[in-house]
Amino acid sequence: MIFIRYKIVLLILTIIFISNFNISPAYSNDDALTFYQKGMELQKYGKYIEAQSYYEKSLRIYQKSNSIEGISANLNNIGLIHSFIGQYDKALLYLIQSLEIKKENNFPPQSIALSLNNIGFIYDSIGEYENAVIFYEEAIKIDRGINDPLDIATDLNNIGAAYNSSGSHEKAIPYLEEALKVFRKLNKMDSISVGLNNLGEVYRTLRIYEKALSLYEEALKIDRGLNLPQNIAIRLNNIGVVYTSINQYEKALYCFEESLKIRRELNIPQDIIQSLNNIGSVYESLGQKDKALSCYEESLKISKELDIPKNTT
Repeated sequence: MIFIRYKIVLLILTIIFISNFNISPAYSNDDALTFYQKGMELQKYGKYIEAQSYYEKSLRIYQKSNSIEGISANLNNIGLIHSFIGQYDKALLYLIQSLEIKKENNFPPQSIALSLNNIGFIYDSIGEYENAVIFYEEAIKIDRGINDPLDIATDLNNIGAAYNSSGSHEKAIPYLEEALKVFRKLNKMDSISVGLNNLGEVYRTLRIYEKALSLYEEALKIDRGLNLPQNIAIRLNNIGVVYTSINQYEKALYCFEESLKIRRELNIPQDIIQSLNNIGSVYESLGQKDKALSCYEESLKISKELDIPKNTT
């Protein structure tokens, strides 16, 4: 079985917190912002562990100063970190707390819509697609009232992705195409890549492989230009999935191995697991059982260390 990760929804960058982290009283909210921005920059390039230390400092400072905005933002970002490593129950807990703070303190509608989107993404990730669509539709209702084209397109993209995940592939296409059209009009390159990738996944699922491959390759070209290693690895993985589906195993193996190389550098265990499983599957198809077994064993070892299922992606 080939494992594919395709939905990279447009979420804010993330932050982590450890309750017993000590912060000097000399630090100010300006320092918290500096730490936060540094963390965001590291996060952008998939350097989660390095970003984490800056985010921890930022959150503790905001807690000491009782900055509601800072606390809410960090709760949200903790949730997203948990989602990135597959800890969806914890992610949901933090994201809902952040949303409650925003609603109780009359945060701007756009901020509330963002939280609704993030919660929708978690429900999508755990297979609760109806709940995902409920949160996405609540978000798009707010964003239509604000009339922000980028946010509306993001909502459309997310709804389309949820429909595709639920098996309603034909229903997903118009949402994704409309979102991509707006992204192109706004020349929002990272969003264009996301839209291309999600649309490519629909066509891959429908077995229209040539169309899927074209969309994935266009997304990959954009990500290379933006120098986004995590996204590059995802696109390579998805291209490899298409090649596997049409029995072009050598091309698939090349893509999966290139993806794995990047993922090892980024040290994202779940992504490494996915790549190892995919490489193992290709070797199995090629009749190279020993190499396949080696990949599966390494994947299982990492999974046990993380206490997650072997095929979690």
